[in-house]
Amino acid sequence: MNQVALVFWSTFYDNIFEHPERPDNKTIENDDLLDRWVEQKGKEMEEMARKNSRNLKNPNSSAYDHDEVIHFDDEEFEDYLDEYYEDNTD
Repeated sequence: MNQVALVFWSTFYDNIFEHPERPDNKTIENDDLLDRWVEQKGKEMEEMARKNSRNLKNPNSSAYDHDEVIHFDDEEFEDYLDEYYEDNTD
């Protein structure tokens, strides 16, 4: 059980230190302040997800649900693949 806890807390603090809006050391060292920071970030993420889902006509739709289809002619697609593989091979 101690190994599981160690992995959990190590991952937790790794994520805190790698966060783009990392809190200052005072906050990280204080459990109550860090808990509040994590709660605040969670609320911000939830709000952002809510706003993003409101901007979508149907958030459960798939790219395959749309009427628009992009067609490549065979020669254009072959040229694209040739170029892609030339650029991405050693």
